[in-house]
Amino acid sequence: MKSIHILKYTLTALVGLCLFGCEEKMVTIPDFEPPVSDKVVLVEELTGVSCPNCPAGSTKLASLIQKFEGKVVGVGIHGEFLAEPIEDKSIYDFRNDVVRDIEFHLSPFQGKPAAVINRVFFEGEGFLGVDNIDLWEGYVQQEFDKPEILTFGYQVDYDISTRQVSIDIDMFPATTMPGSYAFHLMVLESHIIDAQKDVEEIIDEYEHNHVLRDMMTGTLGDAIGGNYSPANPPSSRNYTYTLPESDGTWIPENIELVGFVTDITGGGEEVIQAFEAHLIE
Repeated sequence: MKSIHILKYTLTALVGLCLFGCEEKMVTIPDFEPPVSDKVVLVEELTGVSCPNCPAGSTKLASLIQKFEGKVVGVGIHGEFLAEPIEDKSIYDFRNDVVRDIEFHLSPFQGKPAAVINRVFFEGEGFLGVDNIDLWEGYVQQEFDKPEILTFGYQVDYDISTRQVSIDIDMFPATTMPGSYAFHLMVLESHIIDAQKDVEEIIDEYEHNHVLRDMMTGTLGDAIGGNYSPANPPSSRNYTYTLPESDGTWIPENIELVGFVTDITGGGEEVIQAFEAHLIE
């Protein structure tokens, strides 16, 4: 009997030790702190309706736009590669010469989905387009660490009767800006419902957002000179554009204008600041 009691107490002690050893420990996850900079980062997503892995990239881009609210501008580029309409499924064709030229200009890229972040060639990457979506957020964070050297002011007007868009843009340098620069202005559309390949299936009613439809500037931007200084008047530009007639797309409420400035000194093209404006707020 004595041995039975000893076994009983030993088992009790072991159970207690296990319970104590398995006690959950609270892990404190620090609160997310948004970037303090007013810098806005441009993320150009190389995507396509016939790209089965691209919905994962679009989901990641949407999460970055939401997480860094007002600080990340997204553009969906359906150029040529894996962007052809899906036979017997697609209603629209997002491809056109402008978008093809942009995709070709941002190439080479290893595959889709890929993100070109502020048109920066990041150290360790083999291509301008980063095809590992797990790296996108870290590279966006790196861009927030760079100083803000330019801010925008803009006014958008839309005439319902003529479908004409007019936008006035002022660029205010925060510091002296030697070198040469270009301004780019894109026309995007969101909330387009159409087919999309997704891994091994086709989603008939997929919502395509931030789709690049056209540009008001040249595909490589418009040269705006250089050697800006806070002591000088701001650089101002005006652009007009007439929306095509609606075919189920080109809906004014879904149109976004994305502008950005690139530093083209010495053949570079890094985006130094961007903005997004909705045609109808």
